[in-house]
Amino acid sequence: MPSRDIDALRTVTQEITREQELFYLLTCINRSAAELVGASAGVVFLWEEATQELVPQAWHGHREWWKTERLRLGEGVAGMVAQHRRGMIVNDYPTSPYALSRVLERTPVSAILAEPLLYHDQLVGVIALLHEEAGRSFTPHDQVLLSLFANQAAIAIAHAHLSACLKTRMTRLQTLTQVNQLISASLDLDIVLRKIAQAAASLMQAPAVAFWLADESTQTLSFRVCSDAAIDAAPLARTLRFGQEGAGWVAQYRTLLHIPDVQSDSRIHSLSWWQTHGFTSFLGVPVLLEDTLLAVLAFAGRQPFLLSPEDRGLLDTFVSQAAIAIRNARLHTTIQNYAHQLERQIAERKGVEAALRESEHRFRQLFDEAPIGYHELDLTGRITRVNQTELAMLGYTAEEMLGKPVWSFVVDTESSRQAVQAKLRGQIPPGRAFERVYRCKDGSTITVLIEDRPLRNAQGEIIGLRSTLQDITERKHLEAQVRQLQKLEALGTLTGGIAHDFNNLLTAMLGYTELALLDLPPESHLRQALHEVLQAGQRAKKLVQQILLFSRQQDQERKPVHLHLLIKEALTLLRASLPATITIRVSLEAQEDLVLADPTQIHQVLMNLCANAEYAMRERGGELEIRLEAIEVDAAFATTHPPLQPGPHMCLTVRDTGTGIRPELLERIFDPYFTTKPVGEGTGLGLAVVHGIITGHGGAITVESTVGQGTAFHCYLPCLSQGTEEEPASELPVPGGHERILLVDDERALVLLGQEMLARLGYQVAAYASSLEALAAFRAAPHRFDLVITDQTMPQMTGEALAAALRQIRPDIPIILCTGFSYTMTEEKARQLGIDAFLMKPLVLRDLGETIRRVLDGRTSAAGLFS
Repeated sequence: MPSRDIDALRTVTQEITREQELFYLLTCINRSAAELVGASAGVVFLWEEATQELVPQAWHGHREWWKTERLRLGEGVAGMVAQHRRGMIVNDYPTSPYALSRVLERTPVSAILAEPLLYHDQLVGVIALLHEEAGRSFTPHDQVLLSLFANQAAIAIAHAHLSACLKTRMTRLQTLTQVNQLISASLDLDIVLRKIAQAAASLMQAPAVAFWLADESTQTLSFRVCSDAAIDAAPLARTLRFGQEGAGWVAQYRTLLHIPDVQSDSRIHSLSWWQTHGFTSFLGVPVLLEDTLLAVLAFAGRQPFLLSPEDRGLLDTFVSQAAIAIRNARLHTTIQNYAHQLERQIAERKGVEAALRESEHRFRQLFDEAPIGYHELDLTGRITRVNQTELAMLGYTAEEMLGKPVWSFVVDTESSRQAVQAKLRGQIPPGRAFERVYRCKDGSTITVLIEDRPLRNAQGEIIGLRSTLQDITERKHLEAQVRQLQKLEALGTLTGGIAHDFNNLLTAMLGYTELALLDLPPESHLRQALHEVLQAGQRAKKLVQQILLFSRQQDQERKPVHLHLLIKEALTLLRASLPATITIRVSLEAQEDLVLADPTQIHQVLMNLCANAEYAMRERGGELEIRLEAIEVDAAFATTHPPLQPGPHMCLTVRDTGTGIRPELLERIFDPYFTTKPVGEGTGLGLAVVHGIITGHGGAITVESTVGQGTAFHCYLPCLSQGTEEEPASELPVPGGHERILLVDDERALVLLGQEMLARLGYQVAAYASSLEALAAFRAAPHRFDLVITDQTMPQMTGEALAAALRQIRPDIPIILCTGFSYTMTEEKARQLGIDAFLMKPLVLRDLGETIRRVLDGRTSAAGLFS
């Protein structure tokens, strides 16, 4: 490069670096660049990040029309230079594809030379030089000169920006300090408020700021002062309701409100006032102190307010000063502290690098405090960044996770590795959420919902992955519990249907057996065999009742019961469900074991505890011990095990020789939804239900366990005195009669049986297998019958509907309702419908005979058989 060019470049560089004011600097840059390469005109564009446009800031050799020529990336020569960040020479501009017709309409341009203004690889702007004389052109040498000049110009512009920011910060600091001094020196609220309003206008460069004092008792704002005295004489209104206009909205919701265009916002109604003063934008800020609304600062502007995070911080500090001024307390110290803080911030933030560090700090804080887990991976799948939420979720430290392959924390390691590597190669599209089971540091596992996004460089190449993790373990447990409840509901429905059919079969078996016994002479050798059949049928009846109890299809109130009898009944179900590798040892030594309990719930306690014991011994087998013994609870034990009271108790122990429970888990085993079983194998409700049942009965439950040896649960229930137990009724002959009975059942075998049984008891019977035929017979002669016995579950017309139809014909007809099992009919509902008696199948001769006599003989009793 010729020495004269080097000297010229050095001269213009020194000239622009001496200038600190941005406007004059840009003008100097434009003029110096044109002189450097002999251009007739030039324009300096600055890059506006908010609009993504090139904005002309200085021009040489042209008129003011240049200030309207904003350019997008790729638009014209300057737009192309900004987009590709490299210089261009266009020497035949009118025929060039980059030519802009609107530029050629205003000035003749023959050639353009443009260079990007870059500072630390960041786009600052573009400088464009023009030849207007025909035939003139730019040379590569001109481009080299302009490129070198542009590098220096970009540095000078960046320094000028920094200098302007520092001056603005110093001006704002001085403004805050002046307000501090003002408030400390004056006790006149009106003077202080006016000065604060003027300072606020200066701080935010607003043409007008109004101060509205709030009264929360009346929900109103009162206008006090304005920064512009000319507007004081004709304010918008002296009083506003909360919610009225922009200031009222801020008072109602206690939050900052920015309206860039008041003409298009429904919260602004008095548009004529805004038009009169030429204001177009509104900014409202609540003034709060100790959660009390003191005032609202209302800013009016002629262009939208641009609030950076630093602006917000300054504004918040200013508002807090105003609040203290209104309360006339502690303002001086607060302002001084904040002034010192601002001074430290200015010292710390000198330079672009300091600003970047602060931005990184804010990003890191947001990253770490996010409500879900985040991590980033490099191209090898190793973790390069992880937030605090994920660390807390898994229990690891950052040092334990950083640099490790992400799949090393996943239970299904190989599947995770293949998926991550495929995503890093771009073979799996991003954005689809999926589930993984992660292994925590303490050995437990959690289920997380993951969504991966690729990290790309400036060229669009994948350089890693960013993943979000949401712990959905509890949600998965809840879903499993819902499925379990649905299974139990389906099981209950199936059990009810089976019970209905089975009870009908048992009715026939027991009934005909009883009839056969009545026909046999006392010395017949068949009597013993039939007695065995009858006893087997009774055991089958009890077995159906137990199944219904266990499936929650029947409920019983608490009543005096012998625990050893309940345990024996439960064992009949339990033995069939345990594998041969588990031995059951039962010790029911205590016979004076009367307690007040719900048999259904005691069944549930025993089945839940035995099911847990079976799970603990499933792999290796072992011994299951069930022990019942009487103990005396003393005051010391009762005090530490509420709600126990001192006195005699029964202790039910369920002991296994399984894997045992770790000591750190013993305190949590009774918590709802806590389980150590894999997903789908446990709901976490079993022991919680057991604990609730035992304590609900006034008892307590304790546990002792040794890892590798087994676990024992001890359930304590308070005893009842033996005198509480009802004495069994003496065996009397089955009562009969001579009344006329209408019998209805859709099972013909049961109709024949019922007819025979009633006839044996002396009654006159009209039997029907159709409810409609029975209704027709009753309608024909309603006073022919003294009693109606009907089944509930029948086609065409249920027993409930039949009873209602019969009562419409003859309201006083006694009715007995029978069922093997029904979802729609219960004893309580039958009582509410006025049914005289409700019998559950299978029916035996004694129950049927006694019920008939009690209905017929006790018809005058209001309670009927339900007393």
